Amino acid sequence: MATDYGTPQLSSTAKVTVMIIPRNLEMPVFSAELYSPQPLSEKTQPDTVVMQAHVFYTSTVMYSIQSGNDNDYFTMDTFSGVIKTKQALDVSHFPAILIIRATHSNQSLVYGEAKVNITVVDENDFPPVFPNSSVTVFVKENENASLQVLRLNATDEDIGQNGELRYAILSGDEDYFRIDALTGALHTKVSFDFESDPVQYQIVVYAEDNGIPEKKRGYCTVFISITDINDNPPVFDSVPLMTVRENTKAGIYIGRVRATDKDTGDNAFIAYNITEGGEDFSVDDYGNITVKRSPDYEDKIEIIITVTATNNKTVPFYETKTEVRISVLDENDNPPLFTKNNYTARVNLTSPAGTLVTSVAATDQDTGNNAVVEYYLLDHEPESKYFIIEDMLKGTIMTIRSLPHPGIYELSVEARDRGYPARNSSARVTVAVIDNSPFQPHFNQSEISVDVEENTGTEFLVYTFSVLDTPNAHVSYTIRSGNELDHFQLNPNTGALYTSVNLDFENFSKYFITVEAIGPLSHAVRDGKNIARLTILVKDVNEVPKFSQESYSASIFNIAPYKSPVVQVRAFDQDSGVNGLLEYSLTDSQSQEFDVDGSTGEIYVVSVEGKTGESAFKVQAKDQNGKGLAAVTTVKVTLVSSSSDDVVVISINQAVNNVEKKKYEVKKALEKALGWDVHIISINGISSKMRLAKSNEETFFTFLATDNDKIMPSEEVKSKLESSEDRIQADLEVVFGEDVVHTVKDQFEDFALSSDQTSVIVLSVLLALTISGFVAFLVVTLLRNRKLKKESDPYKDTLSFGISYPNVFQQTEHQENMKNTEEQM
Repeated sequence: MATDYGTPQLSSTAKVTVMIIPRNLEMPVFSAELYSPQPLSEKTQPDTVVMQAHVFYTSTVMYSIQSGNDNDYFTMDTFSGVIKTKQALDVSHFPAILIIRATHSNQSLVYGEAKVNITVVDENDFPPVFPNSSVTVFVKENENASLQVLRLNATDEDIGQNGELRYAILSGDEDYFRIDALTGALHTKVSFDFESDPVQYQIVVYAEDNGIPEKKRGYCTVFISITDINDNPPVFDSVPLMTVRENTKAGIYIGRVRATDKDTGDNAFIAYNITEGGEDFSVDDYGNITVKRSPDYEDKIEIIITVTATNNKTVPFYETKTEVRISVLDENDNPPLFTKNNYTARVNLTSPAGTLVTSVAATDQDTGNNAVVEYYLLDHEPESKYFIIEDMLKGTIMTIRSLPHPGIYELSVEARDRGYPARNSSARVTVAVIDNSPFQPHFNQSEISVDVEENTGTEFLVYTFSVLDTPNAHVSYTIRSGNELDHFQLNPNTGALYTSVNLDFENFSKYFITVEAIGPLSHAVRDGKNIARLTILVKDVNEVPKFSQESYSASIFNIAPYKSPVVQVRAFDQDSGVNGLLEYSLTDSQSQEFDVDGSTGEIYVVSVEGKTGESAFKVQAKDQNGKGLAAVTTVKVTLVSSSSDDVVVISINQAVNNVEKKKYEVKKALEKALGWDVHIISINGISSKMRLAKSNEETFFTFLATDNDKIMPSEEVKSKLESSEDRIQADLEVVFGEDVVHTVKDQFEDFALSSDQTSVIVLSVLLALTISGFVAFLVVTLLRNRKLKKESDPYKDTLSFGISYPNVFQQTEHQENMKNTEEQM
């Protein structure tokens, strides 16, 4: 036993074994007291030699493992002293110390012992793994460089050094992005411009461990999309001189102005209006200018109007102006006349688009613009869609596409002058189409449109292409364009078009697929009729909106008045139209403490007076204007105890709306002077009755001051405000101007009641007057009845008023107090 001299005394014991052996025998001695063989791999196979022990002894000994082999990982040969593995090793059980013994073969009490320190090396078994092999993020244009885009977080099931990770960019747009090697935070290196820079970026990031004997990697592809913000004003195209005939009726179109915006979506929305000279003309949402009041050539031969293009859907709003000159023209009285009433022409069926067919001509006896003739192909003839007039001033007719079949095509041509009102005449054109072409498959439709809902999955049949009857010839189908992203696959034999991916309306709402039908090579003459264009419109399917946070937290003083903002919750819905219109509401019955603005998500106070602790409730955002799918989030509000005695009020000789706009500058000035945090309770304007007696505007700024979350007494705050009066005045002059005056108020009556409070007082006064009148009427009636019936019933003198009128006297007293208050005001 070993004992120390401390207080209290502590001791420990050890067992000592003394072997008594014959004098002529010696003890076996190992070649080392502690063996440290080479470390083993955790993947070492059973029956692997670890080491061989030796003893210095002349007699035969027997080897054995005495302790440290609790998990039965090792065996020791009795005669050779060789230690081998017995089973697979678990690195978590090492290092381990084996006690080995060499015993005299005939004397079991004669032995020697040694220790074997066995270590096992942990192998790098697992590579780092990202939660997702790819991720997509969005970055707004014009964001500052070094913006953190996202934080990548890979995991490694190895431990220790094998599990230590570092991040790096393997490939992609390294000039635009960088990654923190230790945290995996991906940052931008530049600020992006949606209009001039690429809007899609892709980088491959890897996480590498520090494993032994080799390092391993995991990979993640990051897709970055740059989103547009409203940072460009509308720009007008050049505006030509417009003309209008005198006496033109209201509503007649005379020309169009066009403005463009480099932004996209709502950021590029443009509204037009006439800001000067709008008495005679109006402009619609598309820039089309029409007559509002018939112009008079004798009054004005030219009118100048100013058209403004405004981008007013997203802030900031931009507007651009342009001048439009409109020349007023005189009347037109002669129609143009064709040189022939009927024209004839011939054209080959295999002629390509753009082949000249014939020319028509007309003359007009008027002068100036009234004599300028323009030619138009009338579309009421079914064959007119295959032809076009190349130059409206020359009357040259040519084919616009391949002709479908041979035969006679009847066309109507109109000659129209540029007078107002325009005069015209027409002529017939008969075109004989001669067929000398070999076989070519023709689609039964060249322009096709189909609707497909999003999320239909892969291998969904979209459309089956087919051609007109063929003379026993094999026809194959192939996609010529529109499938660069491989979102579709076409069966070359049947013409069936299937989806290869799950269609997503939010990514692609429309596809244009061009398919070609090909006949045998011996008949392969392409005339355009073997081409079909399929328009695929992806239909939106309503998806659940999402909140930006799973929960929101806020704190507010329990003297906060009605409608005080607490926190704003925000939800997002990628759907379009009514599916993307959100409405916020509380999920439970109406809360007595809080409510939410249905359109903005702003949580505001209903009534928290005298309440403390934490209040938790759930808010939902429903799409389809509150009738569709919903997302739910939790809002936790901590009600901080406070007293109206700690409220401080300062008056500022500024309009309440001006103070409301600059309340944060006022708050900052007060915090700078006090050295404490300032919490705004309310901002009220002066009452209407007080305003009659004062020439200037006055606003009352009510607040609490805290130091390290402790509410400071109002007297201490007022004292500090008075000592810092000059400093506060200087800061307020920067905010409102040199004529600003502020005063610290001493009494609650000094600042005006809010409009809500005034309404409550007025209603209370009216209610009190009504009840008082009713009570007076009832008392007079009872006294009169009492007097009439006293003789017949002497016990009526003890009549008890069994009707209770609670708070009648209190309300009357309140009425008087209110009357006194109004007189003081």
